[in-house]
Amino acid sequence: GNAIYLFKNKQKYDQSSIGLLQIENNKLQNKIQELTEKLNDKMNENRNLNDVISENEKKIKTLHNEIVENEKKQIDKEKKQMEKLKLELMTKSHFKQLRNDRSELQQIKNTLNNLMNQQ
Repeated sequence: GNAIYLFKNKQKYDQSSIGLLQIENNKLQNKIQELTEKLNDKMNENRNLNDVISENEKKIKTLHNEIVENEKKQIDKEKKQMEKLKLELMTKSHFKQLRNDRSELQQIKNTLNNLMNQQ
């Protein structure tokens, strides 16, 4: 009778041990599931941030290209202005020369007239 009693007690003990292990196992499974979900969330967050970074890099490249384009246009514009000013300057200089020539001719004429009148 004593052996049967011990055996039954051992069975109860084993069952409660198995029960405790089962509970512990369930807790660990839940923890694993929770951590896996957190990890997946973080991975998605990272993926989204990488997408944002890629988009921003594209925008930066586009803006940089626009800046370079605008600088080229500005330089072209300034070149054209310089050409125009150069041309205006040459024209003015040319007309000034013509005026000088005219006044020089006038002086020669006057001098000749004076000489003629003196005789």
